[in-house]
Amino acid sequence: MDYTLTQEQQMIKESVARLLEKDYDFLQRCKWLSKGQRFQNTIWDQFSQLGLCSLPFSSEYGGFDASATDVSVVAESIGKYLVVEPFLPCYLASCYLSSCASEKQKKQYIPDICSGQSRIVMALDLSCHDAFLSDYQSVQCSQVSKNQWVLSGSSPMVCGLDNAHHVIVFSKNEKNKIMPFIVPCDAVEIQEFSLIDDSGASQLILDNVKVTADQQLDYQDGVLTELYVRSIAFLSSEAVAIMQILNEKTKRYLKDRQQFGQPLSKFQLLQHRLVEMYVQEEQARSMSLTLNFALSSGTDYSELKKFAFMTKLKINDYAQYIGEQSVQLHGGMGVSDELDIAHYFRRLTCICHQFGDHTYCLSQLIDRLD
Repeated sequence: MDYTLTQEQQMIKESVARLLEKDYDFLQRCKWLSKGQRFQNTIWDQFSQLGLCSLPFSSEYGGFDASATDVSVVAESIGKYLVVEPFLPCYLASCYLSSCASEKQKKQYIPDICSGQSRIVMALDLSCHDAFLSDYQSVQCSQVSKNQWVLSGSSPMVCGLDNAHHVIVFSKNEKNKIMPFIVPCDAVEIQEFSLIDDSGASQLILDNVKVTADQQLDYQDGVLTELYVRSIAFLSSEAVAIMQILNEKTKRYLKDRQQFGQPLSKFQLLQHRLVEMYVQEEQARSMSLTLNFALSSGTDYSELKKFAFMTKLKINDYAQYIGEQSVQLHGGMGVSDELDIAHYFRRLTCICHQFGDHTYCLSQLIDRLD
């Protein structure tokens, strides 16, 4: 298996890195967040200019037919610079739209998404893989005429909704049929809040929201399975990038910090802990790369689902270990908001709980032993 980036992937990586290094440094990020600004239009516009918003779509609609390995390059930069803009929620919604929208709907929505003028997210609870199916249970769909329905209910935690223009809502009608609709955000009630990694999430409330046949999407369970595997691949790449940053910063700190007349890096016990952190980083990278390459090779998504659970389970373990060790080796500074170590640790903690925590992934694997 060749893990070398292609020329196009290397160009994407370098372009995104230059943009974020220049306009998204840690101090600037802290200034935005201190003012309650979790979304920067200028950053998103530059994302669209680089073609990042077009990645999931086919070339027929101005997209790039991006593979999982292409997107993983973007995920690494998002992790490295702690980007709080809702790239993953928008990416997943774009993937669903690309697969389940009609030709008319694609022509209506995709151009504005690619240009950065419009953002669309999915009403998903990111706590487990059942998030792709659970929300319709709390959103009811009632038909009022041949081509018109009314949606009522709520969705507890929708990431990126506070800065979106449309949301894909999965509802359930009287016959227990799942019916997805694209709903304008100005037609729903949104209650915003922040997660511990400073990203935004919202509770979506629908109170007799009218939708028509033009807003209805096709429902494909296989597409939701694909999106789950893609989300795990994305989060794994993001987590590996953060682990690498934490290991590098911890090693540098131990070299600079003096104790008993010598650097802390000279103490054998701390050397062993650093080695174990690097070993777990490499193990995490291996699993992440394998999942991304399996996705890109066209492996059946139902078969990949088990490996996705395994990957997420181990990534969670590695992320927790490296995050905790890094914070501890930095001492009290490791938990201070002034140091980026604490922010990386909080992001890793959120990743560990998105689309399945340790207990959930383990239970899914046990259920599949038969």
